[in-house]
Amino acid sequence: MKSLTNVAIFIFMVFTLGCGETESEITEEKTRRSRCSSKCDEASAVTTLRFLENLTLVVTGTEFHLTAKTLGDLQSQVNIDIEIDGEAEVFLQMFPSMDGTSYDTKNPFALPEAYETLTIYAWVDIDEVEYLQEFTFDVDSDVGVESLEQANNLGSDPFAEAKDVEAAVITIALDVQAPAYVSADVHRDFGLRGTEFWQKWPGGENPTYSYSVGTEEGRKCIYASARRFEAVMADPPQSLIDLYEGSNWRGGFFSWNDDYSSDKARDLTRGSALWAWKTHLVKWISQTGKDGECHLPTKSMVDRFAKIALEKSESEGGEIKGARSQ
Repeated sequence: MKSLTNVAIFIFMVFTLGCGETESEITEEKTRRSRCSSKCDEASAVTTLRFLENLTLVVTGTEFHLTAKTLGDLQSQVNIDIEIDGEAEVFLQMFPSMDGTSYDTKNPFALPEAYETLTIYAWVDIDEVEYLQEFTFDVDSDVGVESLEQANNLGSDPFAEAKDVEAAVITIALDVQAPAYVSADVHRDFGLRGTEFWQKWPGGENPTYSYSVGTEEGRKCIYASARRFEAVMADPPQSLIDLYEGSNWRGGFFSWNDDYSSDKARDLTRGSALWAWKTHLVKWISQTGKDGECHLPTKSMVDRFAKIALEKSESEGGEIKGARSQ
């Protein structure tokens, strides 16, 4: 095989190709093993994580270069091992574009004129965990076949389950870090503000309105609660619109979280709720359980609350204080 000299490659993969001036998109196979050369720092764990969305091999005669798009904002150096017909041949390191979303090898490299299969192992260390992707591409194929058993993508949303408006309980992975709080973004008459935590154990904060004082699990749940609010209010029940138009309530919600995540807390989670603390402010109540459990208001619950509150409004001159649903 011709040597690859002074190659600055920016990409990860596994493929098998033919010659000619074509472009071939590479897709991922399930990771089967880890390959760590002498240049690789030992990682505390190895797992599969899809950090590459797509990869294209550009062929010009007998020279090749690679382009790829990443999943998420990947800023880490990527290591590449290339095998040709089962024999390790090349070790490369790749570096991202300035925005971390793409890789490109401007400098071409050579491949042998005849081979059966190329296998490329791409790996990256993130927070002392090694993530590995493996790609294979045989000489008779234009595109590799993806057979990934788990959809664990870099840049995937660990709070996606919160957007299912009828999921009363979701589970947030324990290894997910609580993000900085992002207020619910709703372009209509309803709004959610505040972060109110009630920590249900001796010595817990009861309450604290500071997001930073919340526990890791409590913050993740109240963050998910804001994402649920966005999803529900993107298409609110007609009953909520009727309540807004037919009562003294002006569409205001306040985010409350009962936190039972501590080992010192008795697990008394009863589920989420909506409660009109006063006519002008409805508490949007989530509950944090143990092992990543998070209870969230559902769209059906919002519908029930609105009907209960509207009935109360009609008998109390537009006031809804005390209306509640679970």
